[in-house]
Amino acid sequence: MVDKKRVILNASSTVAQVIITSCLYFFLYKLLLNKVGASMLGVWSLIVTTSSIANLANFGITSGLVKFVAEYSVDKEKDKGHLQELVFTSLVTLVVFYAIVTILISLLATVILKIVITAEYLQIGKELLPYSLLCLFVNGCGGVFVSVLEGFQKNYIRNIIYSVGSLVFLLISWILIDNYQLKAVVFAQVIQSLFIFLLCMFFCLRQIGTNLFNSWKWNSNIFKSIFNYGIKFQFISVSQMLYDPITKTLLGKYGGLQVVGFYEMASRLVWQVRGLIVNANQIVIPIVASASKTNKNAIKEIYQKSLSIILMVAIPLMCFIVLFANIISYYWIGHTEIAFTLSLYLLCASMFINIISGPAYFGCLGEGKLNFVLVVHISMAIINVILGFILGHLIFKYGVIWSWSISISAGSITTIFLYQKLHGISYFSSFTWKDNFLLLIAFLICGFIIGIYHYFLLTIINSIILSCSTFVLIGFIIFFFKRDMIMQLLNLKNNRTVI
Repeated sequence: MVDKKRVILNASSTVAQVIITSCLYFFLYKLLLNKVGASMLGVWSLIVTTSSIANLANFGITSGLVKFVAEYSVDKEKDKGHLQELVFTSLVTLVVFYAIVTILISLLATVILKIVITAEYLQIGKELLPYSLLCLFVNGCGGVFVSVLEGFQKNYIRNIIYSVGSLVFLLISWILIDNYQLKAVVFAQVIQSLFIFLLCMFFCLRQIGTNLFNSWKWNSNIFKSIFNYGIKFQFISVSQMLYDPITKTLLGKYGGLQVVGFYEMASRLVWQVRGLIVNANQIVIPIVASASKTNKNAIKEIYQKSLSIILMVAIPLMCFIVLFANIISYYWIGHTEIAFTLSLYLLCASMFINIISGPAYFGCLGEGKLNFVLVVHISMAIINVILGFILGHLIFKYGVIWSWSISISAGSITTIFLYQKLHGISYFSSFTWKDNFLLLIAFLICGFIIGIYHYFLLTIINSIILSCSTFVLIGFIIFFFKRDMIMQLLNLKNNRTVI
């Protein structure tokens, strides 16, 4: 049985955490634009992207740990001693792996940075990279404790810690930026990482026992299990890692650092909104992992319910970004920036499809079925690289954004198709005629509004009126067609279990 109140608490706290983080990033990017400019924002984005190579050391262990903790927690033969061995083995493994990869990247820093950053900004890149690598090392190792909390479905604790950590990040950046410029951001990141690491470790130890480090608890059998599962996931992660670095590197090559900076802002906004849904949906991983052990028939029902709810939420959220793109640009950047608004439009379209694939993707992770997910992600990475060069050359800077949008859309559609085929789920049992009608209406309305903004020079007041009234119309249409589901969600507190 799944505790519905726990699911609601985790989902709602995840949504709250993403909203808080999104608001804080809004002020952070505004601060950076005013203090250091779009080009330096682009430099920071590329540094973070470059240092993310250190995530190669993860080997998918933290992602697999969520599944294993969930399984251990429902296995009556597993006690806290087994859980401590699992956590200790994972932590030691990641400390060693991350240390090796971080050292290698540090030694090759000059070569790597010359590829992604122009000579003008190379020196500042060298100064910032060590701090960014330190953040990734701390975050990577701390991911063990985060995964334990998620495995026990204590996502709400993680969400509170992440929200406070984001606030710490913004405050320190604001305090230091006048004296340290861009370095203030990486200093703040280091402090934020340590803050999250220590608090997550504290709550994790409360869950599994404070004597975790009293003795050597390495278990070679556990290592083999998490490594064998994680290595497949790591190939997926490596493919994902190619998305952002390749896209931003090609964008810098064909469009310049300013375009990278504006793309970074658009991407961050869309990913934060995406996180409202995807991170909330991620809580199904331990649920599916438990169901795969005790009630396999529940998996199909979990998928269909998740998909139905996500579709209803995703439509208004993504429509909101499209409708208010020009207004967001005006207040965030100071003017309507085409590199920013076009990035928003393309990313919204592709991320919407990606959001819809969430239940299939997380269902695979929970069931441990990673083979076709691996193939999909590798294909997406290859397509993104090839299309990035081709479209970047043909359409200049915006072609790179097009290539990424096409790649993620194709991969997401493939994931949905393969997962539904695996479980014998038909398209029409997942997407009703109401769902298809809402998709069509949302597409037509957004396309119409984009056309108006493109062909007519509206004042900011008229733009706000038009966008608000259109969004209210979309909300009314969704409520009219989905009112039964909305009422069910509002009445969830009256029931204790999902299944």
